[in-house]
Amino acid sequence: MKLTSAVLALALTAGAPAFAQDMNPAPAPSSDSDPSGLMPKIGHLDVRVTGASQQLLFYVGVGVNADYALLPLGPLALTVGGEFNYDTCFLGCIAAGAILNQKITDRTFTPAARVTLHFPLGQFSHQPVDVYALVSGGVLIATHSAEDLGGQWSWRGTAIGPAIGGGLGGNYMWGNFFFTGTEITAAYTAYSYTPELTSGTVTVPQEERTMSGTNLLVRVFLGLRF
Repeated sequence: MKLTSAVLALALTAGAPAFAQDMNPAPAPSSDSDPSGLMPKIGHLDVRVTGASQQLLFYVGVGVNADYALLPLGPLALTVGGEFNYDTCFLGCIAAGAILNQKITDRTFTPAARVTLHFPLGQFSHQPVDVYALVSGGVLIATHSAEDLGGQWSWRGTAIGPAIGGGLGGNYMWGNFFFTGTEITAAYTAYSYTPELTSGTVTVPQEERTMSGTNLLVRVFLGLRF
């Protein structure tokens, strides 16, 4: 009897660790939908300083934008934010002004809201790249002017209209915080304005002009992730 009890006690002792292990709850699956760690985590902020060129330096620009990682959408990450871009006529206005003996300026200011959707492609490409789709919507403020270098007359106009864009972007991560990259977007703008022609002390309103169109914008940037 004592031998039987001893064998039973030994069996229970040997099985105790396995029994205790089975009773422990299994660890919860990770909520990280991006094992590569390249997409922005929820609550993080991406801030960028941008530079742009259109039509072989006919127009150049600078800007800033920021994206806040709001929520996951399955394996994707949704961010919301804003941007401000300043673009100005460069080579085009210099060339036209030299030919016409005028000082010509053409500037735009574009504040806009933006939404990006990030894809977990870094784990497949084996590169530290965070790829996203982008849509934006805001207001374009445009100023146009031309002035005779002899001071005989000047022409000016200011306009406001909608600006809508969409495209793709990518962050190349140089560690956990610093990144570089580019955004390629198609931007549609439409606006109308009534310019004024000034000659001497007389200013005469001109007829209203309407402009609209779509441009392909390429912006490169430096960024930080907080």
